[in-house]
Amino acid sequence: MSERDLLAAVVDQAGDVPSDRGSLAEWAEDAGISEVLRAPVGVLAGAVDPATAARLRAFGQALTVADAAVDERWTRARLGAQLGPRALILLRETARGYLEEAARERAAARAQEARRLARPPPEDPVLATVCERLKAARRPLRARVEPLRQEAVDAPVLRFDAKGHRFLFTAAGWPEVEVDLEGPPDSPARVRCFACEAPCEHALCAIDAVLDRLAAGAESIARALSRPAWARFLDAVEQRSIAPSAEALYWCVSFETSVPEPTPWEGAPASAGGRRLLGARLSHRLAAGLGAGERRALQLVAEAAPGDRETRALEVLACLAGHPRLVDPKGRPVEVARVGVGLRVTFGADGALAVAPTVGGRAVDLGELLSCTAGPWLLAEVDPKARRIEIAELGDEARTLLSLLHRYGTRFPAEAQDALLARLPTLQAALPLELPEALKGEEAEPDPRPVLRLDPDPERAHLDLEVVVEPVPGGPAFAPGAGPQQAFGRMGPERVFVVRRPSEERRRATHALLDLGLDPAGGPSPWRHTLEGDAALDGVCALQRLEEEGEIRVVWPADRRLSVRDAGLSSLELSVQQRRDWFQLRGGIRVEGELIELACLLDALEAGRRYVPVRGGLWCALEGALRERLLRAAELLDRDGRGPLRVPEGVAAPLGELLDGAAVEAPPAWDELREALRRARVSPPARPPPDLEATLRPYQLAGFRWMVQLGQWARGCVLADDMGLGKTLQAIALLLHRRRRGPALVVAPTSVGPNWKRELERFAPTLRARLLGADPPSERARRIAEAGENDVLLISYGLLTREIQALSARRFGTLVLDEAQALKNPRSERARAARALDVEFCLALTGTPLENNLGELWSLFSVVCPGLFGSARRFRERFVRPIEREGAKAPRRTLARLLKPFVLRRTKQAVVRELPPKVEMDVEVLLSPAERRLYEETRLLAVARLTGHADRAREIGRRRMDILAALTRLRLLACAPVLAVPGAPKESAKLTRFLEIASELEAEGHRALVFSQFTRFLSLAREAAAARGIASLMLDGSTPQAERGHLVERFQSGEGTLFFISLRAGGTGLNLTAADHVIHLDPWWNPALEDQATDRAHRIGQRRSVTVLRLVARGTIEEQIRALHEEKRALLSDVLAGAGEAASLSVEALEQLLTEGGEVFAPVEEAPGGEAAAPEEPWSL
Repeated sequence: MSERDLLAAVVDQAGDVPSDRGSLAEWAEDAGISEVLRAPVGVLAGAVDPATAARLRAFGQALTVADAAVDERWTRARLGAQLGPRALILLRETARGYLEEAARERAAARAQEARRLARPPPEDPVLATVCERLKAARRPLRARVEPLRQEAVDAPVLRFDAKGHRFLFTAAGWPEVEVDLEGPPDSPARVRCFACEAPCEHALCAIDAVLDRLAAGAESIARALSRPAWARFLDAVEQRSIAPSAEALYWCVSFETSVPEPTPWEGAPASAGGRRLLGARLSHRLAAGLGAGERRALQLVAEAAPGDRETRALEVLACLAGHPRLVDPKGRPVEVARVGVGLRVTFGADGALAVAPTVGGRAVDLGELLSCTAGPWLLAEVDPKARRIEIAELGDEARTLLSLLHRYGTRFPAEAQDALLARLPTLQAALPLELPEALKGEEAEPDPRPVLRLDPDPERAHLDLEVVVEPVPGGPAFAPGAGPQQAFGRMGPERVFVVRRPSEERRRATHALLDLGLDPAGGPSPWRHTLEGDAALDGVCALQRLEEEGEIRVVWPADRRLSVRDAGLSSLELSVQQRRDWFQLRGGIRVEGELIELACLLDALEAGRRYVPVRGGLWCALEGALRERLLRAAELLDRDGRGPLRVPEGVAAPLGELLDGAAVEAPPAWDELREALRRARVSPPARPPPDLEATLRPYQLAGFRWMVQLGQWARGCVLADDMGLGKTLQAIALLLHRRRRGPALVVAPTSVGPNWKRELERFAPTLRARLLGADPPSERARRIAEAGENDVLLISYGLLTREIQALSARRFGTLVLDEAQALKNPRSERARAARALDVEFCLALTGTPLENNLGELWSLFSVVCPGLFGSARRFRERFVRPIEREGAKAPRRTLARLLKPFVLRRTKQAVVRELPPKVEMDVEVLLSPAERRLYEETRLLAVARLTGHADRAREIGRRRMDILAALTRLRLLACAPVLAVPGAPKESAKLTRFLEIASELEAEGHRALVFSQFTRFLSLAREAAAARGIASLMLDGSTPQAERGHLVERFQSGEGTLFFISLRAGGTGLNLTAADHVIHLDPWWNPALEDQATDRAHRIGQRRSVTVLRLVARGTIEEQIRALHEEKRALLSDVLAGAGEAASLSVEALEQLLTEGGEVFAPVEEAPGGEAAAPEEPWSL
């Protein structure tokens, strides 16, 4: 199909779509496709040619389908330069056809929905109820989401889960959606999309699919849904009650040996599929999920060694006590039980007492008991007929006690009775005791409270703890819930016994551990734990509280313990001494007579610690409010560990607020700053001066009020709004408000001074604006000396340095620094002069307070808020090195928070809703073969020269200059060879591409600003444009000051299609809204300067969209510069604004730019006859 036929078909398809934006929006809302209007224009890429598709995708979210469908002037202007008139018409009609197709699809879906909802309910009452519940769930969804035709969903799948009473729906490329029908019959069904939190089309489509399924007849579903919940529960229980699988782990116990030995099997030993676990299969089962006891038993079997069979077999039996799948070789169940070892005391015939051991409640011979095993486990009883095995544990302490009884005898005569009874608690601590009733004493109430035995290391906050219970206080201790049922002891002179309550002991002990932040099941032993660092001290705090409440008892060693004392804001004792432009802060927290220095507190908090050591085992706990205040205060303090804590004057007032509640001894100046801040906070919002001849926009009014409030307590501030938001007008409002404070001084670039005078005369006629640049020196001195209220002196940065002696001899109420980035070099004469001025309040205006590196911030704020960052050396140590060299995040956040009170920055996108959009595009330029060869030869020659000098001990500065010179030469070659090679032709690929764009703009009625760093390239481009009959104006550094304003007025009044401007000479201070295109012929190191230049056109007063085109030569240094822009913008977003410049890059980074080449040769073009075109001859170097 020809292009003409295609265009006609598309036009016919889109005939019913409105062409103006308002009607289109109403039509789309009626059709239910408003979201389609907001889709990015890139969705149309598949319906246009590949070249147009690529350009559409480049717009991203900046252009929508609605923008492409309407016939508006600004859309034509925005797209015309990119697509051409024919492609623009084709795109518009394609968009309208896309919308009409979407409307038809939505209408079909709505019709299908109407038919679905009009169907009569199913005859089955269960299904009818389900349909009503589905419709109830559908209504709130439908209020938010439009329906889809079921045919439009690719490969839908609907599954019914009869057990769960739910449907699961999915489709190709869709997430799964669950339609849950559990719940009361009068409640809506529950619908959940596993990908979307908000109501979505997936959920709505799933409900519709279920409704369609139920309408088609679903008897099996009805039966499943009618089965009550209790019946489904019994079904589930029955299904779980099945025989173990063939691979279940069994333990086969043979009674043929003296100590029965369990062996692991897969499947029952007596079954056909049962097999003993050996080798690799045993290792595989060890890797599977098992309980702790069974896993330990398998490890013992796997690690078996000759000679330890009996000891190992006893430990395996102990691990398997109570196991459900212990069987004999015939598959019959075997029971393994643990029994206890104890001591039984009885009366003899002569009144003597006899002490005998018991195992499982049965008396045993003491000698046999001690000889039966050397390990911790002993075989108490084996009954092959009953298939029962009893084992008992004999610990070291119990074995020692039994050994002593065996050595000294088990009979105690009557005269030893009292001494034996006095030792009962000691005996019971080792083994459970059985006593005759006559010896037990009176029954008493047991003490179920946990006793925490603590073993601390005070120096490093380490704590080992063990939880026990002493049912009789001072009597034997047992693990909670374990040990004998009865415990014996004394309460005063009386013997007593108690009947323990094991469940209450375990419950209380568990709660105590949980209060300490410990999990009883989280370690090898439920009642032994170790705490380190802050966790140990948290535990001590909890122990102190629980002990005071009587919930626990705590036992410390006699010679060491840990203790914690709380410290809040009221514990803070500080003293402040005044210095020149800062305050010195000393003090800390006093705990039990010991002073913890403030610097130590801050170090601990920044390390994330909440406790600070005081002395041997005594720690100070910093309360939450104190920690929060001190952490915020740390960001305001300047401390380097080598001297006192410094408080810059600019942050003294907010720091004083943070320290409210502390005991602070301070000089009057400190209190005055705090009082000034308090008054500023409570004072009503300032009103615009009545004699301001302008109406401030809402954001400008907010900026004015912010400056007024800061003027009441701070030394200065920075208004860093985007270019074009009216910083000058906000500053004029401030000058009017502060005129009673004394004369004002405005320092601005030379090119901007006359504009300031015009703006002051226009908006503040009651102020006397004096432009000092035109006056002779004697007159300037007189005006400076005689300036008073209502006087505003206007001076350039150059003149500031020459007149600093007269200016610094008097005080100014307000200082305004316009384009304050001019002070970025702290060693420059203008920066020194600005710091020498005596001003009450300083306002810096700049769209880019950070252009090149963080050091510029120090230079700017050394004038605006002296002392805020301390010395330049300290600022480098604290911020520049960690941020720029190490990429540290914490100093970057601290710097941003430190700047926040003194910097106000608003972007145009955030505050000016009516500002038209800005579209930015890189235009790729392919160098000709001859240009490419020359570029590569030059680059390689520069690399060779630098490599040849690599062994010389050359200064870093000299080497940097050599590299920058080589890079500049490459940048010139990327623009036009004649700029770097005398005698080369004036033509270049970039110049040719620029002329194509310029001709297209002129033909379509657009006007453009053309920027370049190289004035020679500007002249060359202007000459070439003139040769094509394109009218233009030009402004560069050689343009006289008086002529600049005249050139701006001529362009604004309609003269010339192009305005060629040097980036440095005209990138700031100009209002050129007559242009709707901005062309950057070459990228500059600093994107902030490019943004400033672009904002000459994209600013308040601009009514049309602005298209920004950057010409970038492919495979050259220009591509690398553009990549640097993106890397350096991270600093802009995190700290404030600006990006990197070549001078701020390291020598290594510059060398990398030089040695990384692009493509060596461009693709060779085909000649019309099919032969390769002859390459151009390169020009001589």
